[in-house]
Amino acid sequence: MKRVLRFLEVANSKLSGLVLTALLTTTAMISVGSIVRVTGHGLGCPDWPLCYGQAIPPLGDISAWIEFSHRLIGLIVALQFALILLVVWRYHRNIKFIFWPSLLANMFLVFQILLGGLHVVLEIPPATGWIHTGNAMMLIGLVAIVFVSVTFAMDWHPTGINMFGNKALLSWATIIALVFVVVHIYLYRLYGDYQGIACLVEPYCKGIIDVTRYMTVASLSGLLVITSLYFVRASTLISHRIGMIPSNRAFYRFVSFTLVCLYLLLLSGSYVTRSGASLACLEFPHCGFVSDAIRNLVNIHLLHRYFSYIVATMVLSIAYILLNVYAKLDIRYLGHSIFVLLVIQIVLGAANILLRIPMWSRVLHLTVGTSLWVCVAMLWMILTVRKSGILRYRD
Repeated sequence: MKRVLRFLEVANSKLSGLVLTALLTTTAMISVGSIVRVTGHGLGCPDWPLCYGQAIPPLGDISAWIEFSHRLIGLIVALQFALILLVVWRYHRNIKFIFWPSLLANMFLVFQILLGGLHVVLEIPPATGWIHTGNAMMLIGLVAIVFVSVTFAMDWHPTGINMFGNKALLSWATIIALVFVVVHIYLYRLYGDYQGIACLVEPYCKGIIDVTRYMTVASLSGLLVITSLYFVRASTLISHRIGMIPSNRAFYRFVSFTLVCLYLLLLSGSYVTRSGASLACLEFPHCGFVSDAIRNLVNIHLLHRYFSYIVATMVLSIAYILLNVYAKLDIRYLGHSIFVLLVIQIVLGAANILLRIPMWSRVLHLTVGTSLWVCVAMLWMILTVRKSGILRYRD
């Protein structure tokens, strides 16, 4: 018993780092789940909770291991969540903004696990997959709220991520990623599979397009990591200066409304994917030629697209306010990350259409959308802390 208590005491001293790693592994779980779906390995393990009746999949079955990797990450997330709840219950249960989100996150995780099993048993119908995605977004949003609350309560200032607070690094990573994605889209549309224009440098065109695709994926993935850690570092800087943020009720309500709309947008995007409407419109930003035979799919696609324009404008407004109205406060750094993630998400949305939904852009589109949702949720929690006056002793 003493060893358990000692372990919990050590875990409590590192609680902020534990919640951050849980946030990262939850993001990884969602991304790997997307990989499982877009690669068609959702039934790589046809039963649940075992895989082909075994605890470990057959060694030579690649499809089973791809699906099983998602389960393994889910197991890691479950262990992290359980440990967080134990520590919070013992040391922080009197702080409602830490305890209740931690408890709810564990409840949502249990539901997510059971729903994942049902999804497999029912042979991955679109309805359960759609609910699975929506629940995953709620889950990671709750982890983001716990992270902000714990960071503020414990005055956590990690030094290991200071290098990601460099604005120049963020700017250059953004420029490089955008250049690669634009070049790749241009080359693919000019010489890719569906245009068929004769290449001037045959037989090297396919190799050039492949290289630009690899560089695009690498640069966008790197930018996503840099942007997310930039946001995390910015939120830790704000923790001991939160009293300097003006209490603006109108801005708080706007962020709250945008957060809800962003969640609905993620749900609509998942519905587009699972209804088969992803390529109902073949052009961007307009729809292009529309066949009457798929009019219903076109309407589903356009509903998501037009709603995304509205939500993008709202998110852009938040970034503008952070970067201009709060230009002299540390909270402005949050605007940098939100703006960059929004730009990446728009570019990936266009790439999905113009490149005919390749696997890499579909996975990144969900991952970046998830990261944007997390950042806005963290901003909302920071403003909630400021508005409610909790942890006032830290101002």
